[in-house]
Amino acid sequence: MSEDEIFTRLIDALLEEFEMIRKELRATQYTKHKPQLWNNLFRCAETLRDLLLSRPKTSDVDEWLNIIAEKAPKKFVKYAKRLVEKSYRDASPVKYVSKVQKDASRKISK
Repeated sequence: MSEDEIFTRLIDALLEEFEMIRKELRATQYTKHKPQLWNNLFRCAETLRDLLLSRPKTSDVDEWLNIIAEKAPKKFVKYAKRLVEKSYRDASPVKYVSKVQKDASRKISK
């Protein structure tokens, strides 16, 4: 996949997350849970703004993931990383080097 396609997928995924949080906010009546949802909604909006400001021509995938890691809700950060990894895996038959190193360095417990 090209960087433009990855960028578009990240933006679409962030908009979907934003919409899911909005729907959950409407359905939630518990005041205990609402502040967290509002916080996540704000974080999604801020992440979306920063991603849109970092156009694909002036930045790269690692920079987008850094923006997402800094500002987006944790649940979305994991999803975004999987989305990018999947797009790279679909583009080439070779595994990620970082994944291979992690597997090789993992200790096996008996």
